[in-house]
Amino acid sequence: MQLGNADHPVFFCLDCLDQQMSAAAPAERRALAVRVAIVAGRNAAVPEAELRAALATAALQPPAVRLATVARREAVRARLGRLGAFGRKSMPVLAAELTSIAAEPLPARAEDDDVWQEACTHLLAREARPG
Repeated sequence: MQLGNADHPVFFCLDCLDQQMSAAAPAERRALAVRVAIVAGRNAAVPEAELRAALATAALQPPAVRLATVARREAVRARLGRLGAFGRKSMPVLAAELTSIAAEPLPARAEDDDVWQEACTHLLAREARPG
């Protein structure tokens, strides 16, 4: 648990999210599961200098588009798939959705990739936040 908090805000709880998804309508579950992408942001391995440059030129090009590579987007989804595999018993509703997201084809454009958008937004917010 101590190491896991390095990837997400202190009050972000996968178990709580699983419980929320259990009570949600099936049509709402994907949007809730996509929130887990903030945990996978580290797997994209975006250097701080690139994050800063993307923030500095945000008016010219959306940062999530500038930072997107196929490898980074795939790495984020792969982490979601691993979390889904590990959580099959402990958080079954969330795990099923994460596994499904990881198995779907990568959207052709970063702008259409809700998983990447969530992960990248979190990375950028962490970089932009004052120390």
